[in-house]
Amino acid sequence: MIELQDHPGVQVARDHILATDERTLRDQVELTEIPAPPFGEQARGLHMAELFVEAGLAEVHTDEVGNVMGVRHGP
Repeated sequence: MIELQDHPGVQVARDHILATDERTLRDQVELTEIPAPPFGEQARGLHMAELFVEAGLAEVHTDEVGNVMGVRHGP
């Protein structure tokens, strides 16, 4: 575990998480405020897709049951 936490890539990820914590919490609150009753999650899904595109994901799409997905290319 210590070896993993000392890995440079893990350190970079940790620093990013800490630096973007306020944005993450704001996005979570914003998403949960969008009404999404059973079988009526389209508005929330559309907003999630916008966030995925903003984050740089490619091939953002919604599957047949409403799950929003995207692809992250590169390191």
